[in-house]
Amino acid sequence: MSVTDRAGDVRIARRATGLPRAQRTSIDLRRVDVEPIADAARFTVRLRTVLRTRAFDQMVFLRLVPPAGSSETWSGDIGMSAQRRDLAYANYFTDGSGTSYEVCDPLRARVRHRTDEIVLDVPLRCLPEGEVLVKVLSLTGYFRSDAARPWSQDRARFPAPIVLR
Repeated sequence: MSVTDRAGDVRIARRATGLPRAQRTSIDLRRVDVEPIADAARFTVRLRTVLRTRAFDQMVFLRLVPPAGSSETWSGDIGMSAQRRDLAYANYFTDGSGTSYEVCDPLRARVRHRTDEIVLDVPLRCLPEGEVLVKVLSLTGYFRSDAARPWSQDRARFPAPIVLR
């Protein structure tokens, strides 16, 4: 299951200063692949350029929600960064109350510099069953920090629900 995103559609935060345009647009989403594997689902996100930097983070967040019209109340979040690979995570809230959940934290992402991809395997226990609507957000900023607003962002979404497990 894959989705591609139009190149060059990154939104630049005009008020946030300090990062050149080339670095801000590096998080331009190109393709997102989801593949079931043995005991996990593999999320592969291709960016315009995965940079080798420590000055800021290239971050990707996936929001998992029930399909439109569903009576389900679960939700899920996945986060990863090319620069902070060992801080990736996945959260699955099994109902709308927020009291029943599974947390996979920390997870470790992998980076493929040759293909400008970030890869994360999420254990099945941290993923919902059945159909899932997936929304993808990439940002430049500081991963797992409240430090500052992001410099740029890009969005994509799977056009139809997919099955992760």
